Amino acid sequence: MSSIAEIKNCENKFCKEYYKSVKKLSEISIKLLVEQSKKKDIKITKEHKLKIKEIKDKLKTKEFKEESMKLCKDSFCNPGCKGTIFQDNKFPQELVNKYIKQKNGKQIIKLLKKMRKDLFGEKKTILKNGFYEKLNVKKLKKKGAISGCASFSIL
Repeated sequence: MSSIAEIKNCENKFCKEYYKSVKKLSEISIKLLVEQSKKKDIKITKEHKLKIKEIKDKLKTKEFKEESMKLCKDSFCNPGCKGTIFQDNKFPQELVNKYIKQKNGKQIIKLLKKMRKDLFGEKKTILKNGFYEKLNVKKLKKKGAISGCASFSIL
């Protein structure tokens, strides 16, 4: 089991790098989308330009950083993948409680259950030492992750 110090180190080291990577990849994706539109001679309307600006501005907000950091903590600083679809045994009640009262909550829960079934099949666990069995654990641990509650990583 990971100590509080290990969890804090993961949050401070790994998640800061994760946030920077998410932000940079998002900026690159927007740039490539615009470039491809120009190459294919697709007209970018005023509304498109405003939406692109809105997205670029969102990447600079405290809210975006907090959302990215929370996602990282839940995925890579979460011993046992508690409260995620990667958690051992049955579907976690925390996910039901989180989404049930939201708009489209029932559909979200249904989708999460399907994703879990696709990942697990008939297995009771898909974790190996706290990491999803198909992740590159060496690379993640080297960067400071203590869990791998995701099917892929951008780092």
